[in-house]
Amino acid sequence: MPSTRTMAAQLGLSQSTVARIWQEQQIAPDAARVLPRELLSDRVYALLRGWIVSGELVAGQRLVEAEIARRVGTSQAPAREAIKRLAHEGLVISYPNRGSYVAEISDEQAREVRDIRVLLEEYAARGAAVRIQPDTLRQLSADVLAMRKAARDGDIGAFRDADLAFHRRVCAACGNSFLLRLWRTIESNLWSLHVVGNPLYSGDWSVMAGHHDDLVAALASGDPEEAARLFAAHARGEASRTRPRHRPPAP
Repeated sequence: MPSTRTMAAQLGLSQSTVARIWQEQQIAPDAARVLPRELLSDRVYALLRGWIVSGELVAGQRLVEAEIARRVGTSQAPAREAIKRLAHEGLVISYPNRGSYVAEISDEQAREVRDIRVLLEEYAARGAAVRIQPDTLRQLSADVLAMRKAARDGDIGAFRDADLAFHRRVCAACGNSFLLRLWRTIESNLWSLHVVGNPLYSGDWSVMAGHHDDLVAALASGDPEEAARLFAAHARGEASRTRPRHRPPAP
C-alpha cells in the first residue's frame, strides 16, 4: 500500500484525512453494528464525501446503497442517510426511480460557485474588518502558519484544510450568523471544484500562503473597503495582481 503522504499528494487530501478514511475502511462489520445509527451515518457520510472529493468516485457514477453498505460494513440505512446529506450539499444527484449519482459539475457551474464565493467573501471581509478581535486575528495567523508548513511539507491536502478554515473563520467573524450557514452550504463545492486551494495549482504554494498574510493585515487595519477589495480579488484568483495598501509586518 502507498504511504499516506503519497496518497494524500495524489488525491489532494491531507494526510490525516487519508489516514482516517483508511482506518474507517478497516473497521469490521461486527464492530460497526454496535455503533449508534447516527454515528454510522456520519462515518459513511465522511467516507463517501472523501471518495467523491478525491475522485475515487467519479462524476456520473451511480451510488448503490447495498454496495456502499457492504463496502463499509453497515446496514443500508446509514448509507441512505449519508447519500441524502451529500445530495443536500450538491455532491450527489438523486432521481426518482433511477437512483443516486455523483454530481457532474460543468465549467459554468464552477464559475457560478466562484462568483458566489466572491460575493460572500467581500461581504464577510467588510463586516469582519470593523469588528475583528485580537483572538480571531491570532487564529487567522495560525491558519496561515499551517498553510506555510503544509507548503513546505508538500501536503496540499493539509494546505486546503487550513485555507478553508481561514475563510470559514472570516465568515464567522463578520457578525452575520446566516452568512456562515451559507458558506458551509457551498464549502463542499468549493473543495470539490478546486475553487479553494486547487491541487492542480502549479505555482509556489508558499507565495499563496503569503497572500493570506495580506488578508489578515487588511482585517487588522480596520478598513472595511480595503478588506473587501483584497478578499474579492483573492476569491477571483487575482491576489498576485492586487497590491495591498496595508502591508503586514515582516515575519
